[in-house]
Amino acid sequence: MRPASFLLAAAAALLAAGPAAHAQTSRDREKEPKESDLGSRMSSKQELGGKPLSQWVREVLDPDPGVRENAMRTVVLYGPASREAIPNLVAELNDTDTSLRVNACLALGTTGLGKDEKVVQKAVDTLKRLVTNDTQTIVRFQAATALGRIGKDGKPAISSLIVALGDRGSWEIRKAAAFALGQVAGPVSTDDEGPDMRALRALANATKDVCAQVRLEAAVSILTLGPPAKEEDRAAIAAPLRTACNDRDPVVSIWARVGVMRFHKVTDDQLSMLAAALKNPRLYVRLHAVRAFGVIGPEARTRVGDLIDLLDDREDETVLLAVMALGYIGEPSRRVFTALEKLAKDPDERPAIKQAAGEAIKALKGEQNKPKKPAGQPEPKKPEPRKPAARAG
Repeated sequence: MRPASFLLAAAAALLAAGPAAHAQTSRDREKEPKESDLGSRMSSKQELGGKPLSQWVREVLDPDPGVRENAMRTVVLYGPASREAIPNLVAELNDTDTSLRVNACLALGTTGLGKDEKVVQKAVDTLKRLVTNDTQTIVRFQAATALGRIGKDGKPAISSLIVALGDRGSWEIRKAAAFALGQVAGPVSTDDEGPDMRALRALANATKDVCAQVRLEAAVSILTLGPPAKEEDRAAIAAPLRTACNDRDPVVSIWARVGVMRFHKVTDDQLSMLAAALKNPRLYVRLHAVRAFGVIGPEARTRVGDLIDLLDDREDETVLLAVMALGYIGEPSRRVFTALEKLAKDPDERPAIKQAAGEAIKALKGEQNKPKKPAGQPEPKKPEPRKPAARAG
């Protein structure tokens, strides 16, 4: 049994709603650093260690390397206000001291790059150089991780991240690069045709990596980026995903199947294979399988019976995620309500599970109470905008 707070954290980490959240789905994915309660409340005028933020920012460039490192670790505790330190943190990316380059990457991954275009460009240019050329493995790893956390601003680093995806020095660098490509290579605006094909091809190739964690990260990033606009490109990326559906690692197989369904359509055969993973004796496999159903959502309604069966699982984490998945799928049937109400009213059930069951019931009742369009009735046409009267010349 686990504490309720752990269960809620597990749910947040392992069950995201909707395609946009797929970026954080692998079992060991580098997670976006959360602002602490302290940092989210602090202003730049408040003091830490007897110093205001402005002094900590100056100390990021102090002659003493120990002072610089301590300053970098401290400024991020100010939350959003810490962005005042971004130019100095960017300068520290070029420090000759390995540990300081590492800490600069960590700090920028937490604060982001801000809105100054020149600073953003300088930071990304430096990070993409570090990710491929730095002699220290830990620096290359942290540079790739920082680019992933930075997100779309890191788009100019796609080519460098593709090189890092082939780094033979460390599987962790390849994994971090796969994660980062999933974050930076998506369309920036609605005018873009789709995700960057260079990134998708590299990720598709990485689904054959010798390391299962790299293969998993690649499959999840492909899922995150989504299908390209052209059908021939879509087919080219879907092919290695289909091969990965039979990966020797069951978790890689799970997310490859979800990716295939996103690229094409949800099928009963693929859902059946995912349902089989719900019965895997290994907990982490069951957790990923149930999360996959939550990500698929309403199109997985034919398998709600399998998720209901999972409510009797011996592990609380699995039960909690099964409850949440039922809420995301949104099948307001009597059998679903009965199963959830049993959990919500059980006096011996864990508080986190009871709370999740109650919230799922509310969500399902909201779905149930939506007015339904009578069968065969067409959607009402929207009135066309009136044309302005022609001006007299």
